[in-house]
Formats: sequence, structure tokens, C-alpha cells
Amino acid sequence: MEQDPRLVGAAALAYLGDSVLELLVRERLVGQGIYQSRKLNRMALDYVTASKQAAAAERILEWEMAYTAQS
Repeated sequence: MEQDPRLVGAAALAYLGDSVLELLVRERLVGQGIYQSRKLNRMALDYVTASKQAAAAERILEWEMAYTAQS
């Protein structure tokens, strides 16, 4: 990115982050041998929707808190 990320709005950064996540999910699904576009799109939605991202973030935070408490 040529622009200073500190000067770019949060919505624009979120937009870029969503595209990176979607690319990673698509790559993983195809790597698992899933080639039908309808199935790929349906399965990708299980990862990239805002509600699924929020649930994943919550699980990560819970894991981090549990891991930190054990240390």
C-alpha cells in the first residue's frame, strides 16, 4: 500500500482485510479439493460473513484468555 495506513479510514482498511480473508478462505477450500463454484461460495460464506468473523474473533479471544490464565 502506497498510502500511510494511519491516514486511511477504518472502513477502507476493513474492506481490504475482508478481501485478504476471503482470498485465504478460497485458497484453502480449493486446496481441499472443492471445485464446484456453488459449493465454494456457500462454504466460503461460513467464514467470511461479519457474524462468522465476529464469532471467530470471540473464540480467539477466549482461547487467548484461557491460555494466558494457564501460564
